[in-house]
Amino acid sequence: MNGLLRQAIAADIPGMQCVRRSVRENRLISMVISDQDVRAAIEDSGRGWVVESDGEIVAFAVGNAGSGNIWALFVHPDHERRGYGKRLHDTMLDWLWSQELELLWLTTEPGTRAQEFYESAGWRRAGLTDRGEMRYEMQRSRMKRVTGIGGIFFKARDPVALRTWYQKHLGIDVQEWGGAAFRWTDAEGKPVGGTTIWTVAEASGDYFAPGTASFMVNYRVEDLHALIGALRKEGCNVLDKIDESEYGKFGWVIDPEGNKVELWEPPAGQ
Repeated sequence: MNGLLRQAIAADIPGMQCVRRSVRENRLISMVISDQDVRAAIEDSGRGWVVESDGEIVAFAVGNAGSGNIWALFVHPDHERRGYGKRLHDTMLDWLWSQELELLWLTTEPGTRAQEFYESAGWRRAGLTDRGEMRYEMQRSRMKRVTGIGGIFFKARDPVALRTWYQKHLGIDVQEWGGAAFRWTDAEGKPVGGTTIWTVAEASGDYFAPGTASFMVNYRVEDLHALIGALRKEGCNVLDKIDESEYGKFGWVIDPEGNKVELWEPPAGQ
């Protein structure tokens, strides 16, 4: 069962503390972080999120909106490897970038799975603290935005006839599902990771809504949540919906001409 991710409230603090005491890495003496400390962190200086499974808090994260510090990100050992940490991480960073921060940072013990997790998520090493912990940073300026064209979609009054025209006259290898896949190659023609999808859709469909154009371009991005947060900060018309599935993460923004733009973070390795 997928855990429910939601914003943390004061009533969640006992469950969050339970998760914090259960972890095997980055352990603290139980009294170092009090309930009052946690409440201040999620209500005053920042925001927290929890993952709830069967009525139990099994993971949580807290970010500081003033300093950009990742104050906490922990998953109960009995609920690891279910994607909860990644979901919390992405949600927290999306919100922190929306707070007009230019730099995020965190510390973690060296030689831990947490260190591997943050490095795989794009965090950069920034040295050691006086306590011997690893410091990691992420700067907004380092965030890549569009990395390629993922797909081109357009509407037609008679999509079957139009697909046939493109297939006959332009040689596009239209498949039964209504489009074609152009696989990327290098300068020597050797295949590399990446595909651009070309599709003709029914004119009556509403997938391009609320865009006003008869076409839509899908752009590949490196970090969808970070980019969505940056676009919101910049005042862009970002749609609230984000879809996540085995096909990747999808978000949308409306450009100044009213065109719906699809942003796609492919699954790892694609």
